[in-house]
Amino acid sequence: MVIKPLQIAFFGSDRFSVAALDHVLRLKAHTPLIESVHVITRSIKPKGRKLVTYEDLPVGLFAASNGVSVLRADSPSEINRLLDQFRFNLAVAVSYGQLIPSHFISAMQFGGLNVHPSLLPKYSGSSPIHYALINDDKFTGVSVQTLHPTKFDRGDILLQSQPVEIQDTDNYTSLESKLGDIGGEALTQVLNQGLYRETKPLVPQTKYSTAFKINTSMAQVKWDQTSRQIRRLGDALGPLHTYVRCNPSKKLNSKSPVYKRVILEDLKEIDNGVYAELGVFSLDRATNTITAGTGDGALSIGSLTFECCKAEDANSFYKRFPKRTNKADFQFTVVA
Repeated sequence: MVIKPLQIAFFGSDRFSVAALDHVLRLKAHTPLIESVHVITRSIKPKGRKLVTYEDLPVGLFAASNGVSVLRADSPSEINRLLDQFRFNLAVAVSYGQLIPSHFISAMQFGGLNVHPSLLPKYSGSSPIHYALINDDKFTGVSVQTLHPTKFDRGDILLQSQPVEIQDTDNYTSLESKLGDIGGEALTQVLNQGLYRETKPLVPQTKYSTAFKINTSMAQVKWDQTSRQIRRLGDALGPLHTYVRCNPSKKLNSKSPVYKRVILEDLKEIDNGVYAELGVFSLDRATNTITAGTGDGALSIGSLTFECCKAEDANSFYKRFPKRTNKADFQFTVVA
């Protein structure tokens, strides 16, 4: 049987999709299975405080550096219009961020594929890596599924990786890198074995759950959580934040207490039996860290950024705290 070479429309955005694209391009270089690859990603948007900096998405940068054509599409109509200009017979979507229109998928001889960083149907949705870390899972994995025409992560599962252990030292970046390489290998296997031509869905081995989109409020520390829960939240989301209650003062131009945000980084669990009231903090001069009370003990904080100030070490933060807050209590708090 003569197999028609693949003309791939590759939809992507982030580092996870870069890993998949890298495997596809390596496969193209060593086999006649793939005739062409076009990368489709979103338009370059201004960023930064004054919106004057322009930087392409990781997949756009990677594609351009490897001589791959990069197309821009931000809406379903723009995606569909690509069919008038280019010939595709397989759509591959990896962390593209929006649904591929049903019209586009139906125009593909071989339909569409998606690489998803979880063992579906667990953590269906936009943020599976985040939730695996937040929930302190011991294992995760990667799934390759067909593209559903109207819903995210409801296609037929064609291939799943073996369970991947989540190390205690893993954070979002390291786990994304690990799963990205495994996802690229899984996608290559699906293409090499022709699993996209005659789909034979796997029976799911996990229960359905949703990995909802991450919002900024999730990065606020709840001090009644355990030290590990807070640290794992930081592993997933990066810098966390909390608040301090500042006493009224002329400098703050207030007659009632105000709350200032503090960004927390370099979080570590303390397992030496130290306990403190929730959110109450002190300076550990020996390690130059802030020790703050949590639901089961205490947490160590290495870097802090008081609102409208620069990041500083624990000693500097602690020394300047009374003046900044008009001698407020040394306690972090939660603001609804």
